[in-house]
Amino acid sequence: MDGADVSVEGKVTCASWIKRPENTHLVVIGKSTGTCSSLEIFSFNSENTSLSSSPKATYVFEEGGEPVRIAVHPSGDDFVCSTTTGCKLFELYGHEDNIKFVCKEFPIQDVGPQKCMAFSVDGSKLATGGVDGHFRLFEWPTVRIIVDEPKAHKSFRDIDFSLDSEFLASTSIDGAARIWNTRDGVPVTLSRNADENIELCRFSKDGTKPFLFTTVQRGNKALIAVWDISTWKKIGHKSLYNKPASIMTISLDGKYLALGSKDGDVCVIDVTKMEISSLHKRLHLGTNITSLEFCPSESVGLVAPHFSYVKNTEPGLLLFLFNYNNREIYDMYEAASSGKMNINPYGWTLHCSGRTEFLAQGFSYHFLSMGSNEWQIYVLLLGLFLASAILFYVFFENSDSFWNFPDPSTRPKIETLHVDATSEEQWSSFGPVDL
Repeated sequence: MDGADVSVEGKVTCASWIKRPENTHLVVIGKSTGTCSSLEIFSFNSENTSLSSSPKATYVFEEGGEPVRIAVHPSGDDFVCSTTTGCKLFELYGHEDNIKFVCKEFPIQDVGPQKCMAFSVDGSKLATGGVDGHFRLFEWPTVRIIVDEPKAHKSFRDIDFSLDSEFLASTSIDGAARIWNTRDGVPVTLSRNADENIELCRFSKDGTKPFLFTTVQRGNKALIAVWDISTWKKIGHKSLYNKPASIMTISLDGKYLALGSKDGDVCVIDVTKMEISSLHKRLHLGTNITSLEFCPSESVGLVAPHFSYVKNTEPGLLLFLFNYNNREIYDMYEAASSGKMNINPYGWTLHCSGRTEFLAQGFSYHFLSMGSNEWQIYVLLLGLFLASAILFYVFFENSDSFWNFPDPSTRPKIETLHVDATSEEQWSSFGPVDL
């Protein structure tokens, strides 16, 4: 059934943004109750950064199967949903107020669960990686097979296309990583040490620095490695957040990487500096983050894109929308209800201009304290001015001359102060480790 007005309670298993041709944004959410599963599409309001209170369209999997992954075509007209039994292709039509989607025939609808799926940046290819290690690369929209490799990996963990759609990176649960030429399907295996597992992969997206980023687990140490895509040699690595990541994504402008940890933390990394931009702990305490994705474009009135993430466990799970630049949570969606969940009736709005009904879940002060807002500079300058005024007043009240300045004849002689130049602390610039 398509477009039916059905609300199925259950756990959120996957989610993804949809950017429509009319420049509107939707969110498609996969849910499961154990007895039946569904896909629900919500509209996204960029003015108050919230999801619609009820789904605009719903599809129920009457034949069974739980949604696992969702890959949306760059055009916003199609998306593929991987389930525990296979894959389904959906076509969207209509506008935001009357959106509908229908299920279409797909060559791999009965091939078993696909752990990874991705469309190329130009929309001309679709790649799928199965739990069984089977790799398929399709031409789109003809769905002609370009590569069909049954034993590509032991079992897929992650895949990603390069910005020019010429290469595809894939990783396996056994720590191996391969690079596929999307024209002829010839693979290259990335080199690694015996104690290293390459787990997640994302290509740079800024258009100027053609790198491949991977998360590497070396024993108990988590690293981010950078590879030169012209030689596929590792040019360096750095330890930024020493927790294993379950998911990684990159913003469309290529400026930020985001990592979701296996115990519910989210870490946002500034790619230019290779430093942590913001760290959000215990957002999903003790739970794997299974979906993490930046908004396709900047929303009106916001200083940076949004990203959403969900966790894949019991009912009552939340999908958060928040701005990573000023560390503010704006809105959320609870899987087991059709509206917003207000635990704390007060949250912070953009630029601290007021309060809203949206939940900030106790992180508002922490997020704001890490920002570089202009008003903080003015507060600091005002504080310094007031401190100087107080010191001058104390000095004025305790002086003894006619003009209330200290009497030079009564003041002790000031000795010359010698400074040891060798005691000055030397600072060195901070750079990436091992680069």
